[in-house]
Amino acid sequence: MTISLAVSEHAGQWILRTGARTFVVPDRVGRALASRQEEEISLPALRRTLTKACPADADLSGLLVALADETSGSRRRALWLRFPLIPAGVVVRVAARVRPLAAWPMLIAAGVSGLAAFVWFAELPGPLARSDHLAALALFVLTALWHETGHAAALARGGLPPGAIGVGLLFVMPVLYADVSLLGALGRIDRVRVDLAGVAFQSGAAGLLCFLGTWWPAARLAAWIALAAVAWSLLPFIRSDGYWLLCDLLGVRRLQPESGQGRGLAVL
Repeated sequence: MTISLAVSEHAGQWILRTGARTFVVPDRVGRALASRQEEEISLPALRRTLTKACPADADLSGLLVALADETSGSRRRALWLRFPLIPAGVVVRVAARVRPLAAWPMLIAAGVSGLAAFVWFAELPGPLARSDHLAALALFVLTALWHETGHAAALARGGLPPGAIGVGLLFVMPVLYADVSLLGALGRIDRVRVDLAGVAFQSGAAGLLCFLGTWWPAARLAAWIALAAVAWSLLPFIRSDGYWLLCDLLGVRRLQPESGQGRGLAVL
């Protein structure tokens, strides 16, 4: 089988993209592959190229195994069906503008103020007209997109470009995702920031909707749905924010044996 390589340099780091996967590779590996840009290459030929260019690189075996998994299609992903909604180029530009909001003080302020708004202003939603239900759904989707923008902004704050934002199927349930495939190149604290940024962004948005809900019933309903989505994403039993947060806090790659989805999607 052959692999299509796309290699580029960003902020002093070499990025290798192939299929649905993205890797950060050492400088000598990136330079060795730069001449094979957008070229179809077989795995044995790639192995020979890398071994010749970097004969003493112990990390190459893991990269080659991951690429072999990519070509064989043997990797199982929780998101087995994905559709990009916002292209990576647009996400990169938006993330660059809002990445100041991914600073730790701003994330803490967004999370705390969002929860405080529910303490001060929360009311359970009553009966609503159909138009209000549709408006509430639209507002919730906006908070969900803002959630994924938070992940992208936190990755950008770490100096790496985010990928696309889209929708996929988690088992049989539609969810939004942000492509943060370069997350592994960050240190633990920066990875924790990416894990929590989506929750903080959506919590702040939910708090704003809760305040608006004091006179707009649709916003009140959207606020409660957004709060439920935040709680759901923090559950450590699914491969969403809470799962990866626990992994990064414990310093492990996965909570289960190496048989499931690889890191790279922040899922709501």
